[in-house]
Amino acid sequence: MEKFIFDKGIFKGCELTYEEEGHIYTLNGEKIESVTTLVGKFNPDKYKYVDADVLDNAAFNGNVIHTSIELYAKYGITSDKYLEFRNFLRLKELYKFEILECEIPILVKVNDKVYAGRFDDLIKIGDKLYLNDNKTTSILDTVSGSLQLSLYALGYKQTYDKTVDGLTLTWLRDRKYALVPVSWWNEEQLNEKVRNLK
Repeated sequence: MEKFIFDKGIFKGCELTYEEEGHIYTLNGEKIESVTTLVGKFNPDKYKYVDADVLDNAAFNGNVIHTSIELYAKYGITSDKYLEFRNFLRLKELYKFEILECEIPILVKVNDKVYAGRFDDLIKIGDKLYLNDNKTTSILDTVSGSLQLSLYALGYKQTYDKTVDGLTLTWLRDRKYALVPVSWWNEEQLNEKVRNLK
């Protein structure tokens, strides 16, 4: 179990815990929903026709790539074993971005309900800062990605009193790779979107 105590923002003094098994977040001892779960509610049938074994395999591969990127960002460890990781390094070289932090926990308050999550990377391109999320899906869903990153950006502001200049998705799938800027939902739009969720 991981534990975080925040010392800034509207969540100053709050304690967030995260259990990897089951992906369970608790805030001050009470279980709360994740940003990923919230975003999934907007398209619950997204993977309805995909075989469970295919989804399990994709999730495993996605976790391997995410872990490879995290190990590289934190400790400089590289591996030639995974094509998607090598393509991540190609994108890093092409766009000349620097990874400042990774796996950053946030809390975000939307319509008086608090959600938890972690965004993959805080990257710097030139003098601009971006929240980045790494995706290994067969098709890049920029709509869900934009919503997810916008929630993370609002959470970054609420949790740390920090802002960024933009939002990006890093798409890594087999031989395909891209760094894709996505649109930003403001706080009012996020509140309305979540309020209208059925």
